[in-house]
Amino acid sequence: YEQLKKRLEEEGLFEPEHKKPIPFLTQRLGVVTSATGAAIRDIIRVVRERYSNLEIYLYPVRVQGEGAAEEIAAGIDTFNAEFPVDALIVGRGGGSWEDLWAFNEEVVVRAIFRSQIPVISAVGHEIDTTLADLAADVRAPTPSAAAELVAQHKEALEAYLTDLFQRLQGRVRHILRLAGERLSSRKQRLRHPAARLADLRLRLDEHIQRLEFAGGQRLQSEAQTFLRLRDHLLHLSPSRRVAESRGFLDQYWRDLGLFTRQSLQRKRQSLERSLTQLDGLSPLGILARGYSITTTWPKGKVVRSVKQVKKGATVRVRLHEGALRCNVTEVEETN
Repeated sequence: YEQLKKRLEEEGLFEPEHKKPIPFLTQRLGVVTSATGAAIRDIIRVVRERYSNLEIYLYPVRVQGEGAAEEIAAGIDTFNAEFPVDALIVGRGGGSWEDLWAFNEEVVVRAIFRSQIPVISAVGHEIDTTLADLAADVRAPTPSAAAELVAQHKEALEAYLTDLFQRLQGRVRHILRLAGERLSSRKQRLRHPAARLADLRLRLDEHIQRLEFAGGQRLQSEAQTFLRLRDHLLHLSPSRRVAESRGFLDQYWRDLGLFTRQSLQRKRQSLERSLTQLDGLSPLGILARGYSITTTWPKGKVVRSVKQVKKGATVRVRLHEGALRCNVTEVEETN
């Protein structure tokens, strides 16, 4: 173990600069583990509780014993070559150090290192660290914790949207406060117009006195001046100023409310479309409609052509509920 660890470490397989980040919003998750172990059940349970629209693809392997390391490496390579996913969990449930030895094999470590898909190791043994843990992009102590790492990004998105909504509310309150301050300022200017009105009345009295001694065109000119002063007094009416300010504030509030509702509606529709698209891509839905997935046994390679199997070979057929292990009695080719 120590000799292999030192050699791989000298080659740079464990260096931090090679670590790839987990995608912010994972849509498809690959899992390389036993099909009958507790690890896959824990992963499915956590994902369904926290991120129900996430698609899970399992590559079933043996996780201990002779040939287990080769199967694990083949699973990692298959996901990279034939069925790329957003993130990959490689691991098993707890066990003794000897039970976990497949995850110390060089073939597994190199498969993790060359993977273009971010790999989360989930070997359920917190006391010791396997070489697979050192090579993985992220290490999780258990399969459940690995699933939580993937699902937490949805919670981060929900937190981001919540924060965005709160900041939008704060912006709305700020705009309303500024509008209220402007309205208060206008009210303050209209609060004591008595002095202005008294001055205008004095000037009006002076013109009236002049009109008493004027005649002809002078009388007509003064009359026009009187009408202009009257219109000016009407324009300075406090009730008119208040009505204009109230109309401006009402229109401002309606425009702001419309903008807020439209913005939130667009973001909600965008999120709903994304969730609908994710749900429509689920392979479990395809299996539920009567389709199946056939893989070779025991290597688990997906069978796409009859040329991949021979008469007498054993294949595994994955159904919506359970799986079948079948012997090929006849191979029929179609045009």
